[in-house]
Amino acid sequence: MNYLRSVRLSGIAAAAAMLGAFAASPASAVPTLDQVLLSNGSTLISFTQLDESHEFFNPSITFATPANFTAATIYLTENGALSCTPSGGTLGDCSDGLTITANPTTGQLNLWFVSEDASANEFASFFANVSTNVSFLAETGLLQDVSSTFGQSAGFAQVQSDIDAVTVPEPLTLSLFGSGLVGLGALRRRKTAKA
Repeated sequence: MNYLRSVRLSGIAAAAAMLGAFAASPASAVPTLDQVLLSNGSTLISFTQLDESHEFFNPSITFATPANFTAATIYLTENGALSCTPSGGTLGDCSDGLTITANPTTGQLNLWFVSEDASANEFASFFANVSTNVSFLAETGLLQDVSSTFGQSAGFAQVQSDIDAVTVPEPLTLSLFGSGLVGLGALRRRKTAKA
């Protein structure tokens, strides 16, 4: 009896310690930012926006429009949504927008990227250049290849959309917590069997 009691108390203490470790354990955060990578096969250029109070960019592209290029706009959606609806000169329920078009004057590309916290003027600039070729992509917070949308092979265009940081418990913490629960279950079965 005393033995079972001490084991039970030890099991409860261990489970409590594991619960405390689970709550206090540092978690892995998925780093995210807004960026677009473009490559013509010999040059890779990166456009990154880290300032959340100014989420817009319209950079100059340093290489010529590739063959078979198709102008397009991609809206990035949240929570795995298959589509979203921009409204009233804003992104509405869309998260971000990316437009790439060919500049007939320079023979190079024009790029616009806009996110939720852009200014009214930045939204106006983006929407004035939206392509009629529109598609949707569920954001992941990681780089996603969107080359085929522009009629190009993989590696031409990638986009990364900033999402809220996702907290992921450490695997070791989860396994310790699970072990504690298994131990408590075994002790309960043992107590029930003896009663």
